[in-house]
Amino acid sequence: MLNNPDAELTIYLDTLKLDEFAPLEFTITQGYNENSRSLDARLYYFENQEVNDNQGRIEYRGNGVFYVYWIGSTMDGNYYDGSKPDTRLELEGEFTMEKYEDWI
Repeated sequence: MLNNPDAELTIYLDTLKLDEFAPLEFTITQGYNENSRSLDARLYYFENQEVNDNQGRIEYRGNGVFYVYWIGSTMDGNYYDGSKPDTRLELEGEFTMEKYEDWI
């Protein structure tokens, strides 16, 4: 069985105006948000797993393109029994926001 892992990060903002968006550094200590009872930082491989000790940076580069750098730690996806130390998640790249004109 082949699985493609994916990761998701939720950043809460009061407002989003791309023409005023300054580089944003973030820290999310716990991937599981008890207030919303959801995962604000997660990795999905065979099942959802919270990502803790998150740090990173988001920059808006124009024309709907964001640069994202994110690191965190989570249970090793090959050892869901917790028998191995946590593994480091590191993501870096540029991502495009669809319909970004609505947020300028």
